[in-house]
Amino acid sequence: MRFCLIYNKVELKAHGLAKLYSKKKFDRERPWMDLKNGVRFVRRPMIVRCGFLDFSTTDGRMLYPRVKTRRMDENCFVMLDALTNGIDKGLQFRTFYIQPSEPERLYI
Repeated sequence: MRFCLIYNKVELKAHGLAKLYSKKKFDRERPWMDLKNGVRFVRRPMIVRCGFLDFSTTDGRMLYPRVKTRRMDENCFVMLDALTNGIDKGLQFRTFYIQPSEPERLYI
């Protein structure tokens, strides 16, 4: 099931981030969106690079891979300490896998 969200105003920011303005309460609770992966945030996220992949994060611990897919949501993140083993061989989290040679593609 798909539905359309209507915003009063959308401000495009640097690094593919957007500030969303809406009259609906739910939309006001998480006004920031990373347009590359569609994940929404309460505060403006920062973009960090680890290995071959960019992540969006607000706390520096919960990292959301910036891949173009509709399968990502606020529950799809990697903890920073999980990256200490290295992501040169690829990144696997939950049911997803990202290869170093194709960082823009998400495998399930």
